[in-house]
Amino acid sequence: MSTALRRQHQIDDCFAPAHCIVWKLWHDSFPFTGPPRSSFEMVPVRTPICFLLFLGRQVAAQLSFPFWRDPNMTMSKLGAIPQFAGSGYLDDGNFYGVVAEYDIATNGTQYQDALKEFFPQALGFVFAYTSDSNIEKRSANAQVQDGLVYGYAAARAYAAYKDPIFLQYAIDSWSFASTFTLTEADTGAGQIPVKNFTIQGLCQGQTMAGGTFTSTDAENTEIDSTTTGLYAVLSGLLAEATSQPMYRQAAQQSINFLQTHLYNSQNLVEESITSGGSKNCTVQSSLVVWYTGFMIEAVAILASITDSENPATQALLDQTIQAAISSTIWLGVDGIFLGAGDLELPRAIAAAHNRNVTTLRDDARAFLTNQFNAVVNFATINGSNIYGSDWHGPPGTNLSAAPQTPALAVIVAAIQLGNVTDGSGSATSALPSATASSIPATDKKKASPAGAIAGGVIGGVVLLLGGVALLLFLRRRWYTGNARTMHPADLAPFVEVAGGAPLAASAGVVLMHNDKATLNGTQSADTTGSAPSRLDAKRHNYPAPSIQGSLSAAETGEGALPAAPETLPMQDLVRLLYERLQPQQQWTEEEAPPTYYPLS
Repeated sequence: MSTALRRQHQIDDCFAPAHCIVWKLWHDSFPFTGPPRSSFEMVPVRTPICFLLFLGRQVAAQLSFPFWRDPNMTMSKLGAIPQFAGSGYLDDGNFYGVVAEYDIATNGTQYQDALKEFFPQALGFVFAYTSDSNIEKRSANAQVQDGLVYGYAAARAYAAYKDPIFLQYAIDSWSFASTFTLTEADTGAGQIPVKNFTIQGLCQGQTMAGGTFTSTDAENTEIDSTTTGLYAVLSGLLAEATSQPMYRQAAQQSINFLQTHLYNSQNLVEESITSGGSKNCTVQSSLVVWYTGFMIEAVAILASITDSENPATQALLDQTIQAAISSTIWLGVDGIFLGAGDLELPRAIAAAHNRNVTTLRDDARAFLTNQFNAVVNFATINGSNIYGSDWHGPPGTNLSAAPQTPALAVIVAAIQLGNVTDGSGSATSALPSATASSIPATDKKKASPAGAIAGGVIGGVVLLLGGVALLLFLRRRWYTGNARTMHPADLAPFVEVAGGAPLAASAGVVLMHNDKATLNGTQSADTTGSAPSRLDAKRHNYPAPSIQGSLSAAETGEGALPAAPETLPMQDLVRLLYERLQPQQQWTEEEAPPTYYPLS
């Protein structure tokens, strides 16, 4: 993109009527199945063209999707936006990334201290993470992406707060994943220290350098697009943060690998390829939305840090965005995700939009707006603390971790879209005052309506995680010395808690994280069914220490608790915590706290 064109985009963003937020919660449960309803029709920002025509247009041109359900925003009906109470769910590094992104969007430091407390516990759970920043794999068969997810979140936390501890966490995660990433030297030698087989250095005559192995298993030959894409994204974020050439070069090499080996004729990213064993160079060609999402984000970051304009990088980014936001594999004709909503593609589109590195910026904005309106109109009920996984509806009724983080990511992306209008064409600030969090803010910033929603949810979850840590501390005081069934590498650093008492990180009880997605029915290029969420994919837990004994009234400061069983389940811990988090004990005996739904 030329400097003049980039400048024109910035001017247009300041003065053109921008999309604004619609919050209208439908009280019926009838899902959207046709063209936009009259109550949602807005004055278009540009004349739509036939949906089919965009397929033949040049990549540099702006797309148009007249059948998308609601790609415009308006400030009308903002009075109906509720302050979102604590949600009470536990999630992994993806949630940490959304928390950091929220503070970036609102230019605040509200969750800096909370994240500083939680990160060592999380890293102690995923890795044998010690105080000297030494990361070792927890088991012989772990997923490399598990650590990369936290590395990504740490990099975004560093971007938000400029606290060097987060940068160190991100670098440590990147360094660990680098030991499972092929270099030119590895491919030339045909071996890598962490694998027990001969590396296939070339597939279809092209180098395999830049690919990251899926698993720490020394016999596993798979290199997948999720892990490689995450590694490319984290490399790019570290290049942004440090300006060190090695990170930029790593990002470029991983992108080259994806484009060479897993990028198909539809401009979408396929699942994986093998580099060794009896099935050398075998490609698994299934298409799932987040494979392409990671590549878009990586290319967007690379484009933003490249000193000189690279036409090839620009073309790759635009054609991949075009393919992703028009794919009927995971999007309906209304432009909303089929089946479960996704975290990675909206996050990637937001990265390209916010860095101003795509010529499809208007369509990126429309795509994010369309998802936002679907989330707030159909995936939740007015006053509810729960988002459903299907953004077409019905609204969520059961508390589950998987749908919450993607929905929050879309809401945070809406905050970052910039200027809004009040529906009459006059410009208004995107940041009206709102407070929603249970955690005191260190900065008194103003927040958008979307920010109020996201801030309330995030505050509740952060408070819950802190409370669970407190319960674990109380539990440890009653721990009677029974032998734990944990690997010696489960030792994690100590964390300071209120009052200066050391709390040994025990995040195996607090946190859960993702395996590489294992889908019951993977989708191929000709599939038009719904795509599953990566957060709905198969999860696993590392063993947590058993809980012995019970908490007494003297220890809790409350009335006597019900007698604890031999092993107190996590859901009981959460329910007990929920009771103690209610202000002035506002709940009654007839109003039970919400059920905790463990991830499975």
